[in-house]
Amino acid sequence: MAETADAIVVGAGIMGVATAYHLARRKYGKVVVLERDAVCSGSTALASGGIRHQYANRVGIELTLRTIEVYENFAAEFGVDPQFRQHGYLILQQTEEERRVYAESAAAQRAMGVDTRLLSPDEIRAGWPYLATDGLVSATYSPRDGYLDPYLVTTAIAARARELGAAIHQQH
Repeated sequence: MAETADAIVVGAGIMGVATAYHLARRKYGKVVVLERDAVCSGSTALASGGIRHQYANRVGIELTLRTIEVYENFAAEFGVDPQFRQHGYLILQQTEEERRVYAESAAAQRAMGVDTRLLSPDEIRAGWPYLATDGLVSATYSPRDGYLDPYLVTTAIAARARELGAAIHQQH
């Protein structure tokens, strides 16, 4: 292994390999990833793979706006179908306080261009008739939210980072 690098990334989970990919894509210099086990062997491998717009803060919303675009166009850049299934996230509210908080968050999301809908109990029943809706006061729904395969995505990004010149050292 080389003794010098312009950037050293510790960990080859989704954050580590994505960092290496972006540095290599920008021709930052010699990029090295050090992973004590194998690519995607830690917490990323255990993740559910859920991706959603429905955050309460501006930074979370901005990050997922870009993230969802990346996954919608993932195959073009990485040559792999990430299995991104956009069935939407339905988040249920049971109290007036929850309804108020989620309504404010949905308004912030819409102001940033996210298709987030605040639904009444009747709209929830119409869209998801198999749900027990007794006690619900509202729900929020964003149709572009979904889930993907975190292992497939991480290994594809790692492969592309390597193609761009990043070195990924496993068992280090």
